[in-house]
Amino acid sequence: MTKLLAGIDIGTTGLKVSFYTDHGELVDRTYREYALSMPFKGWVEFDPKLWWSHVCNGLQEVFSRGKVKAEEVKGIGITCTNSLIIMDAEQNILRPAIMQLDHRATAQVEQLTVEFGHEWIFEKTGNRIASGAFWGPTLLWLKQHEPHIFERIRYFLAPTSFLTFCLTGEYSIDHSRASSTMLYNIFDRRWDSELCQAFSLHPEELPPIYSSSEVIGFVHSEAAARTGLKPGTPVIAGAMDTIGAWVGLGVEASSGALIMGTVCRICVENDKLDLRFMNTVCDEASPPISMTPINSAGISMKWIKKLLFSDCPATGLYDEMDRMAESIHRGAEGLMYVPYLTGERSPIWDPHASGSFFGLELRHDKAHLIRAVLEGVGFALAQNDGILKEECGINPTYLYAGGGGARSRLWMQIISDILGKRLLIPAELETETKGAAMLAGWGIGLFPDLASLRKKWIKVERQVIPNPDAHSFYSHALPIFRAYYENNKELIWRWKQLQMSEPKGFNL
Repeated sequence: MTKLLAGIDIGTTGLKVSFYTDHGELVDRTYREYALSMPFKGWVEFDPKLWWSHVCNGLQEVFSRGKVKAEEVKGIGITCTNSLIIMDAEQNILRPAIMQLDHRATAQVEQLTVEFGHEWIFEKTGNRIASGAFWGPTLLWLKQHEPHIFERIRYFLAPTSFLTFCLTGEYSIDHSRASSTMLYNIFDRRWDSELCQAFSLHPEELPPIYSSSEVIGFVHSEAAARTGLKPGTPVIAGAMDTIGAWVGLGVEASSGALIMGTVCRICVENDKLDLRFMNTVCDEASPPISMTPINSAGISMKWIKKLLFSDCPATGLYDEMDRMAESIHRGAEGLMYVPYLTGERSPIWDPHASGSFFGLELRHDKAHLIRAVLEGVGFALAQNDGILKEECGINPTYLYAGGGGARSRLWMQIISDILGKRLLIPAELETETKGAAMLAGWGIGLFPDLASLRKKWIKVERQVIPNPDAHSFYSHALPIFRAYYENNKELIWRWKQLQMSEPKGFNL
């Protein structure tokens, strides 16, 4: 009988379900796109029930096509974006999930910084205090602003935890997602009692922590009826999307990953943890992985597409945008873009930062704007790469690149030119679902280890080589990109404060 593995990825703006053979061949997949809710300024939420609905409908859709039979599915892996989902003792969802792009807890970040300081938190978690990216400030916000909800919380869940709970009924979290809670000691690899006490919690209230490939339960009968899966199908703990992509790209320790999704990031193994990055681990013994999350990478491309081409058919539009941008010389003829549409994480960690175009002139058109967006994301990546290289001593000569943004040949060339690094592009770009399936296969004992799968599962389709002249130009442009934020952040903050003080509905 054919042995298939399912990989599910809960992304920031879409959910993928893919099935692979035990040789790594894609059999079938489905995708559901969704929009985040932003009910108030700085709030970013999503209804977790929609994730479960998308999984159920996606699985049923694939099974209905007949390429995949439920009895062939030997294991299920899940990867996810970051958010906090809370449920009461009766397993009712208490409120919408609070997403990683959410900035409602900026005041709580300041409060925690005064009370504990970044260094004390870093010495335990390997990370900083930040809203959205880590659960801690969000939990404090809930305690202060929604105490009636906070008191009822019985289950604290990441998106992977939520879906594995829906499938198996088991309460769990994996090490990689635990590391983004601000309750987990990344050095001891366990819940930290002092951190828990700071948020009026006990470690026993939090989910048991598992390795990403560890089987935590089996599909129960109710979930089987909803999804079409067979009861008893093993489900692993899963991982954050970065870990899934890392595995799905087949990254070696001496190289690194470039993950081009809604949020893009460079990822490298790094024992010298730095407050300017997000840092995680995969299990009890794996080396830490540093990530450089750029909040608005794919978001910037979706935004400029909607802004410029809202009336155009969607089919082939990104290819057309590439062709337009390719007609413009590097530097976008004096136009530069800063991709801080939703604030920014690495390396500046400023929730108040704003996106900007500067250098605009009358001659600039749509093609210049698109080119500037592609380059702006590259500059944000290069700013982080410089810290890795100059301060952490980490400078891989090449990166494995995956994610939706890697489909753009032009964008990959621009980023290669800006970084001055080779990019290895695999044939299969949806690396999160592939990595989830690989982890599932390892977890159920189908494979002895992940390293043995690299040649079988991962095929590098092409290389992108940096252009020396382009790299030289961009190296001179990068300090200008960095200086723009530093020189203007106070003005941007004052402008936002003025807007907040303006009476609503005022007209001249």
